[in-house]
Amino acid sequence: MLLSVIAALTTVYIRARYERIAAHRAVVEERWAPLLLDVLDGDLSPDTLAMELAPGDLPYFTDFVGRFVRRLAGPEQERLVALAHPLLPELRRALRVRSPERRAVAVDTLGLLAPSAGSEDLLAALDDPSPLVAMVAARALTRSGRVDHVDRLLSRLARFQDWRPSYLAAMLTALGPSAVPALLHAFADGETPVRVRIVAAEALSRLNAAVAADTAAAILGTPGDPELGAAALRLLARVGHDVHLPVIRTALSSEAESMRLAAAKALASLGDDREIPLLVRALDDPSRWVAEQAARGLLVLNGRPHLEKLAASRSLRTSIAIEVLGDLPK
Repeated sequence: MLLSVIAALTTVYIRARYERIAAHRAVVEERWAPLLLDVLDGDLSPDTLAMELAPGDLPYFTDFVGRFVRRLAGPEQERLVALAHPLLPELRRALRVRSPERRAVAVDTLGLLAPSAGSEDLLAALDDPSPLVAMVAARALTRSGRVDHVDRLLSRLARFQDWRPSYLAAMLTALGPSAVPALLHAFADGETPVRVRIVAAEALSRLNAAVAADTAAAILGTPGDPELGAAALRLLARVGHDVHLPVIRTALSSEAESMRLAAAKALASLGDDREIPLLVRALDDPSRWVAEQAARGLLVLNGRPHLEKLAASRSLRTSIAIEVLGDLPK
């Protein structure tokens, strides 16, 4: 009974404490809001607003500014960034709290308010025990556009196993064309984890890095991971040339469905009428997805008569031809 009473009293105390904190935050944020709007309008200097802060209010003000800066861009965001200097010690303290969610918020706020001054902290956060915190740090670093961090980012990508490669590639693409040499090195390096090479290939594709085409063809020319091969084919579909068609044709007969699918798409992107016989044969591929991609490729390469013939038949692939020709909803 005594333990139950103690637990109940503790719960009441904690709740009352949080209510007091919430009430205090509501009061100070009501006072800060008009001042912050004056800073955003350029009518008040950031230093004047900083003088309004009591030492104990710094954690709340840091969170308050962080919520604002996420919704702004351009000159208004730059004015908020000017407030960052007195907030940096508080943000750095928040990087060491026990809660990974709070550390992630601190990392994100640091990346928004002080991407340059906080770059070392962001780099260190890439090794945070929490994958969430590390991912937020990676996103903050790419958002800053600091291409000098790309090698460090690539060396940590392998830990993000639960994130889609397309998301990681889009994040790296934010670094722009200056990241292409590092991405190409990661893509070509056989010692780099396959998943990281796949992400690098997609990022190169998004950046339209024509310089990567020959590397992609060379990867296809050697035995390796089929998912990496499919990534190379998708890259070639975007930046390749007709000189790369031989390795793409070979990939169309691969044992891996992902490679056959990517090869059919690449043939349609880079080929001409000479690829039609290959795509017609691919209509009988064991995989419906490959057959459908071959049908779409035929439509691109003036192979419509083959699709019309298939649509009028009683083949197992008749429905694919009808769908691609537009007689069924896609």
